[in-house]
Amino acid sequence: MIETLRTAMLLRHLCANVRRDPVILAAEQDRLLRHTVEHAWRHVPFYRRYWLDAGFDPKKFGGLADLERIPIVSRATLDPAARAGELLATGVDREQCTWLDTTGTGGMPLRIYKQRREERVRRAVGLRIWLEHGFSWRDATVDFQRDAGPSHPLQRFGIAPKEFILCDVPAEQRLSRFLAMKPAVVVGTATALRRIARDVQRAGVAVRRPRVVFCAGEYADTFTRRLVKSVFGTEPVGVYGQSEVGYIGWQCEQRGAFHLNADTHLVEVRRDGRAARPGELGRLIVTDLYARTMPFLRYDAGDLAIAGGETCSCGRTLPVVQSMEGRVSGVLVAADGRPVTACAVVEALCEHILLEDVQVVQHATGEIELVVVETAATQDNIAAIVAALEQLLGRSAVVSTKPQWASPRDWKTRSVVSHFFTARDSGDR
Repeated sequence: MIETLRTAMLLRHLCANVRRDPVILAAEQDRLLRHTVEHAWRHVPFYRRYWLDAGFDPKKFGGLADLERIPIVSRATLDPAARAGELLATGVDREQCTWLDTTGTGGMPLRIYKQRREERVRRAVGLRIWLEHGFSWRDATVDFQRDAGPSHPLQRFGIAPKEFILCDVPAEQRLSRFLAMKPAVVVGTATALRRIARDVQRAGVAVRRPRVVFCAGEYADTFTRRLVKSVFGTEPVGVYGQSEVGYIGWQCEQRGAFHLNADTHLVEVRRDGRAARPGELGRLIVTDLYARTMPFLRYDAGDLAIAGGETCSCGRTLPVVQSMEGRVSGVLVAADGRPVTACAVVEALCEHILLEDVQVVQHATGEIELVVVETAATQDNIAAIVAALEQLLGRSAVVSTKPQWASPRDWKTRSVVSHFFTARDSGDR
């Protein structure tokens, strides 16, 4: 109960920040950043070693104005340190922590440890997103996940009931559990949302219109948005986060730019060693302002975004990014050398074939391979996909087709893979 009260107090503060004066918000960021840097220097072996090697002296750190002096760290740099225990703050008892494993899309899965205060922040930030979309404590939620999450004691009293439906549940069982719950809130990846929407379509049943559908963990393409809206009567709300640091940004009712949780995370979009200008593609660099057990400062997880400009016209004063553009590992290189993000490729494909049934793989410039589920591969849709890719990447692209026997049954769809694009091509540092 004490933790619930503490979460409620923090949630009240965070909800006020959504429309707070940006000057006041920047002052809060500055204070939290200073504390985060000092803690990492004093208590986390990795940062002490890494910063000394990079020539960064935290004792001379001047806060937000000095942000760019802090060295950027990549997943490749953090992985060995985390596995050696150097990313864990000294004195932390892992047995007293909660933990989660990353999905492994950025490399090998990594176990992230958190203490009570950090879990409180994660819950409060997530609840703020829901409340901004009209969530009521009476609302039932269905959450499509790879693993079931923990239940809350208040759910025993009928407050915010929640059902987790795992990605490997058979379609009939998935649909029956979904219909029985009559959810006001639906949460899932784009892949999971497409599946349940098609389940409902095939069954020809009427469903209660959810108050809100959240698409988290995967890009919501135009086809998925249109399908979900046609079946459930509401367009998905994009939510962006990373397993390592939690919720980072979310869309408002306009379904456009992503509002950043700037009071808990410091987010940069970097290009060519500088802050990206509005409308430019760059690498997303994140600092978790509340993490103390395993701090992440200026962390580059390998995701791309398009920098935003002014705040959203919805009236919220949190800063925005224009869009989230997927992972660096999904960027293709066009014939003229342009980087083409996975999201752009997905948009070109989604009108021609189910995304679960195709994968675009680049081995080199002009070497694009289509891996297509054999039962979905017709001459017409393959020709349409090739034409769409040539329009996107240039007519010099060479496309070969490779059949596969079945769609992967995972909770996410990896439609684009690049074995050619490298970090330097993204123009991020």
